[in-house]
Amino acid sequence: MNKSTVTTFHNSIMQLYELYIAVKSAIICAENFDPQREFYLAPLNQLRSTLDHFFKAAVSENNMEYELKEAKEHMNRAGYDALEILAGNVGNSIQEKMRPYNANAIAKIFPDYYKSFVPKIMEIKINIAEIRMRPKDDSEKSFLNYLGDIKVLLDIDKQVTSMIPSLVSYCKKRGRKERVDMLLRIVSPILGVIIGAILTWLLSK
Repeated sequence: MNKSTVTTFHNSIMQLYELYIAVKSAIICAENFDPQREFYLAPLNQLRSTLDHFFKAAVSENNMEYELKEAKEHMNRAGYDALEILAGNVGNSIQEKMRPYNANAIAKIFPDYYKSFVPKIMEIKINIAEIRMRPKDDSEKSFLNYLGDIKVLLDIDKQVTSMIPSLVSYCKKRGRKERVDMLLRIVSPILGVIIGAILTWLLSK
């Protein structure tokens, strides 16, 4: 490679650095929301292909532009894969957090859960699935355009977590009220019988 080509190669790599950092963050987030802390092969395989194209670009001056274009494509795909996994993991994480609470309690204390949060998670899942199903040449949008979806998912999880104490408190109060109501339903007829018996006895005197 001559000096000009080396400079072009270096500049191209540097332009992809922001994208790499975004993809890396998405992969780490996906892993952090998995209780098993598993490594996900789909995005890592895409990054492996990215690295492969980087080295091919470094040793093939004639094909450098093509190889770098392919590297960028694989890096974007790694981001899409990671975001799809993250959406699934966040959805599962939220479901586990909300599992102890019935629909009435959630609707009463946390109406946005059904109105906004669940639909938004599904929307992100569908959008990313559609991106991954596009023909390779049709996926022109950089993964950087989807960073907002990562923030949305993390914000949803944060807001759901913040509502758990309110749900716990509501369910405890509701439980106490239900126990009192049940006790009254049991005791009231007995008291009625006792009072009736006393009144009958008094009137018979």
